[in-house]
Amino acid sequence: MARFYNNFEWEIEVLTPLVIGSGDAPLSPYSDYFIQNGQCHYIDEKRLTELLAKDPALMDTFIERVKTTNEDNLPVLDLKDFIRHQMQIDPSTLVYKSVPAKGLDEHDRLPVRQIEKTAGRLYIPGSSMKGAVKTAILYDWMANQPATIVGNWADQIGTCFSTISDLLAAWCKEKELESPDRDVLKKLEERMKPEIDKLKRWFKVKIEEKTFGTEYFRIFNMLRFADSPATMQDEDTQVIKTSRFNLFRESAAIPIATEAIRPGYTTTMQVSLDKQFAHTNMPELRKGMHAIWGMLLQFTNDTLIVENALINDTKLPDLNPGLYDRLLDIYDNNFLEKTNDYQILIRLGSGKNVIWNTVFAVLQEKHPEQFHQFRSLFRIGHRFNNEFPASMVVTDPGLEQLGWIKLKSKEV
Repeated sequence: MARFYNNFEWEIEVLTPLVIGSGDAPLSPYSDYFIQNGQCHYIDEKRLTELLAKDPALMDTFIERVKTTNEDNLPVLDLKDFIRHQMQIDPSTLVYKSVPAKGLDEHDRLPVRQIEKTAGRLYIPGSSMKGAVKTAILYDWMANQPATIVGNWADQIGTCFSTISDLLAAWCKEKELESPDRDVLKKLEERMKPEIDKLKRWFKVKIEEKTFGTEYFRIFNMLRFADSPATMQDEDTQVIKTSRFNLFRESAAIPIATEAIRPGYTTTMQVSLDKQFAHTNMPELRKGMHAIWGMLLQFTNDTLIVENALINDTKLPDLNPGLYDRLLDIYDNNFLEKTNDYQILIRLGSGKNVIWNTVFAVLQEKHPEQFHQFRSLFRIGHRFNNEFPASMVVTDPGLEQLGWIKLKSKEV
């Protein structure tokens, strides 16, 4: 029987904590976990509830401590101490698993974001990897188009932005305001929708449909990614504290706790590529996996260059020299020196800004003014100035960017 697909096995090594959010409700420090001795201990919530339900007075005390807040407006309940001293049982008897806790101590009271699981087992979704590949392919197409195509896109953005700006200026003048108040902004939001819808329609008709047509969807159906095997063990995960640092003004970092796949974890992913994988306007794809590999490498390289330029326009070197130095390790110190035809570095999951998830880097490189206008129109970063990226999420401590992985590929 004829073979219609070329099959590959991608080897994946996690370099920095990998966070692929599940969308499930965060774990609560008041019912789901506690921190002790550098470990995050997961509580059997069902068992906890059953024990509390047997003693109405104890349940009332539990609820009252959740409702009573301290000076930080957080519940006064300490789950571990409540189990030990009020319920008079060893908290470890309610623990069903424990993982390393990085950056968190017993006094932290942060909800813990959950990462993707299947039947309770962690894995790396094939859809996340496919999304990264699609972005790299579309970026490559946009970056190599005649200047007129991206230029026309920039012109449409400029026209839309000018219309909105003129309306805002007129309304502020009418109300004798130096800057827009809440009523003006509300009115502007309502008026912006038809203009932004017009911009979206232009891109869909002039770029997506005219250039790709129905092939746009067909070619990506020819590229298939299986989920990684759900064989990850508890010791392959960790709960980490990250912080969102403001890059333009001095302010307290916003702490965020999340589950993550640990650095050093390795797994595989099966990838199938239709032998007919190609597109009329992207003949390079006929080279198959070799072409995709090159596009991923180029996207990572170009996006690092753009991010470096953007970061250098922020106040980060003065506000947080430590974080800036860590970023320079990536930008300036040959972070990609080990990449070649057989292994590359990319980013997956949470913690990235918009240039890692889209083709916006093309616009930033060729039309920086329209890049910032586009951000303003779509609420990316600060709407009314060029502060972008306004913040960055990194591990705390450690100051590492999230989601860096190393890929190797072999045909099977």
